[in-house]
Amino acid sequence: SFNISNNNQIGIQGVVVLATQSIANLTNLYIASNMLCTKGAEMIGMLNLCYLEILDISDNNICDLGLYYLSTGVLTQLKELNVSLNQITEEGVGYLAQAVFSNTLEWLNIEGNKIKDKGIEHLSYGKFRNISYFKTGENQLTSKSAYDIYKGNFQNLTNLYVENNDLLDEGVNYLMKAQFVPYLKEINLSYNQIGNQGCELLAKAGLTSLELLNIKMNYIDDQGVVEISKGTFPVLKFLNLEDNEI
Repeated sequence: SFNISNNNQIGIQGVVVLATQSIANLTNLYIASNMLCTKGAEMIGMLNLCYLEILDISDNNICDLGLYYLSTGVLTQLKELNVSLNQITEEGVGYLAQAVFSNTLEWLNIEGNKIKDKGIEHLSYGKFRNISYFKTGENQLTSKSAYDIYKGNFQNLTNLYVENNDLLDEGVNYLMKAQFVPYLKEINLSYNQIGNQGCELLAKAGLTSLELLNIKMNYIDDQGVVEISKGTFPVLKFLNLEDNEI
């Protein structure tokens, strides 16, 4: 494992130095917040990291082209990828959908980028059957993205974080029809303009494995709380209803 996150000054030169080290057997690389930009991502994609399983390259401004280089490199064993806060758009997610590691990936964080619905549509066509943890909050997603998550190759999701988007009750309706619903352990739907209807849909979905439900900062009033109380959540440990209209 190699952790040089949050150094802020490493940049491309740091990747050059990294390339001179004996890292062929490296399995974990944490290099977040280091001003790598697109060129740094390109260089990492070219490194001999064929055993790498975890890569955190968040907050580096790698943009779409940087994600292209990572997706087409030698990272064929990658299981966890964090590319949050990188100015990525749906174009970059299109590259990710065809990544050499799509079959092995289990954990994906693309939050805090500039991704619109088309990006999630790209992912829904990808070979991501092993993904259990998917974080796509703070993008520019609507109920269309919820539909594509529902229809896509995400059958094994257990953790879904889609906070601070624009899913509405319609988006909740799509998500609660998905195959993964009985296996969901955590879902964050905060800041999505969800109302009482969304609460009713959650209550009726059969979220029998759910341990955490975050519906903070929506348009839920007392009736929504009544609807949630009617649901069956046998293992629920954490319910966040803060900053609603209760």
